[in-house]
Amino acid sequence: MTDRQIFYKKIVYLLFALILIAGVFVYLLLVPAPDFPIGEVFTIRQGEGLKEIATNLHERGFIRSSSLFQLSVSFWGKSKNLQAGDYYFEAPVSLYEIAKRVSRGDFGIKIFKITIPEGSNLKQIADIFEGAGLYNKQKIFELTGLPAVIDKNPTVLSSGDFSEKSPLVSKKPKSLSLEGYLFPDTYFFTEYTSLPKALERMIRNLEDKVTPEIRSEIARKGKTVHEILTMASLVEEEATKDTDRKMIAGILWKRLAIGMPLQVDPTVRYSTGKYNGGIPAEDFKIDSAFNTYKYAGLPPGPISNPGIEAIRATLEPIESPYFFYMSDAHDNTYYAVTFEEHKENKRKYLNK
Repeated sequence: MTDRQIFYKKIVYLLFALILIAGVFVYLLLVPAPDFPIGEVFTIRQGEGLKEIATNLHERGFIRSSSLFQLSVSFWGKSKNLQAGDYYFEAPVSLYEIAKRVSRGDFGIKIFKITIPEGSNLKQIADIFEGAGLYNKQKIFELTGLPAVIDKNPTVLSSGDFSEKSPLVSKKPKSLSLEGYLFPDTYFFTEYTSLPKALERMIRNLEDKVTPEIRSEIARKGKTVHEILTMASLVEEEATKDTDRKMIAGILWKRLAIGMPLQVDPTVRYSTGKYNGGIPAEDFKIDSAFNTYKYAGLPPGPISNPGIEAIRATLEPIESPYFFYMSDAHDNTYYAVTFEEHKENKRKYLNK
């Protein structure tokens, strides 16, 4: 065989190899996986990276190649911006189609965009879900437990057990509801997202937000996550500005240290369930463990679901000489060292 023949033979082999590789590439890219899970929902959780998503898709049987999926998503330029949520596949689709859909946030089903504001409590969250036509309020309470009850020793019955899926929930007092453990954020749910899965996603979001660094800081301060969430819920209700949150956190921690009642008005509202108008004088005497006017120390648990800034504020309190604070109708906060100064602030800024 001449050198030219050998050269041509190598060219033929090379072309054949390239055609074979291209065929395999096209096959993996455009032909659905043989055991594609028809009619199932695939969930991308908030904070998940491309590699983790690709691995989960491969393990569930949606795709044949996790590497090719990552390459395809990168082609769409969305590798760092994939839309969390539930993706429904009523028929087998190709790897390329899946990559395109998750890159565009094309869920394939009706999507409910649910925004839970920072500081929302269980009742308010239930109202939001029910108002969106997604979940029944009573079903939510069955799984989360009821919000505060007017009782010295509150007990909540809950059929939902999320402790196995959440280390934070597993350390929560079992007598209390999930108040404080449903992280406020914007979520995307589908008509196929079950209520337990929706609640689990909110709890998992809290797990992600309370990072190992934050947990180490909590332990260093000699606190528990439950105590921090409880304090953060008070701070969340008392201030909207970061500096005020840290100032108020410093005051409340100081009150705790000296045995002074916290006297946080929102704990009274939480105890009574009355959120509109002023607080009647008799409500400050209500016999609820959440009433920080009647009982010293932290309430048994959170009174709302705080955001990450309120959580951070409890860990980064500003030390000050103040023991009292109040806010006017424009969310301006005024501080005082003595109760007499505090009364003067009320007279000046609230006309009381």
